Amino acid sequence: MKTRSLPLIEKNPWIANRVRGANVLHVGCTDWPLTGDRLERGELLHSELCKVTARCVGVDLDSEGIAKLRELMPAHEFHVENAETLGEASSFVGTQWDFIVAGDVVEHMNNPGLFFDSVRKLLTPDGTLIVTVPSAFSAKRFFWLLFTGQEQVHPDHTGYFSESTLIRIGERNGYKVSAIYGFQWLNPTLKNRIANMMSAPFVWFSRGRCADEVAVEFRKSA
Repeated sequence: MKTRSLPLIEKNPWIANRVRGANVLHVGCTDWPLTGDRLERGELLHSELCKVTARCVGVDLDSEGIAKLRELMPAHEFHVENAETLGEASSFVGTQWDFIVAGDVVEHMNNPGLFFDSVRKLLTPDGTLIVTVPSAFSAKRFFWLLFTGQEQVHPDHTGYFSESTLIRIGERNGYKVSAIYGFQWLNPTLKNRIANMMSAPFVWFSRGRCADEVAVEFRKSA
C-alpha cells in the first residue's frame, strides 16, 4: 500500500475511537513502571480503552505491571503472557477479537514476525490489528543525534520501523495494511513542546513521515 502522505492523529483518542464498542485484546497494556502515575493522570491507554469497549482484556510480559493493574483495576481481566506466542497461550486459544491493539510494544520484541503470525489466528475474519511504533525517520530523533552525537532510543528497543517495513512484515505474515498514520508525542513538558515546534516544518514537508511515531491498521489478507 502506497500513500502520498501520512495523516497525523492523536494516538490515544484515535485508538479509543477506533475500538469503541468492540471486543479488544490489548497487548503491552501496563506501560510499566509508569502504570500507577499514568492511570492517576488519566493517561494510561488501557484505562481509556476499558471505558469505551464492550470488553477489553490486558496482556503484558511484565508480571509487576500486571500485578499493579490487577490492584488498581480489580474489575478487569489481565494476563501475563509472551506476545510472540500469544496465539498458542492457553488463556486465548479459541478466542476471537474484533481488535488487537499493540501500542508501542513491537519495537521491544525479539521476533516481531512471530507476534504478527501468532495473533493473526486470534482475530475475527474481519478483525483489525492496530500497531504503533516509533518512526525510523523521526525528525526529533535525527536532530538529537545530530546535535548531541547520541542516539535517542529506549534501552529496551530492539529495532526501528517505517511505513515500508511495517507493510512488509504485515504482508509476510498474512495481513494487508488498511491505513497508516503518523503522530507526535504530546507530553506537556517544555522540552517536548519546543521539540514539536522545531520539528513541525520537517513533519509537514515529509507529509507526516518525519513524525515521532507510525500507527498502522492491519487486516487479514483474503
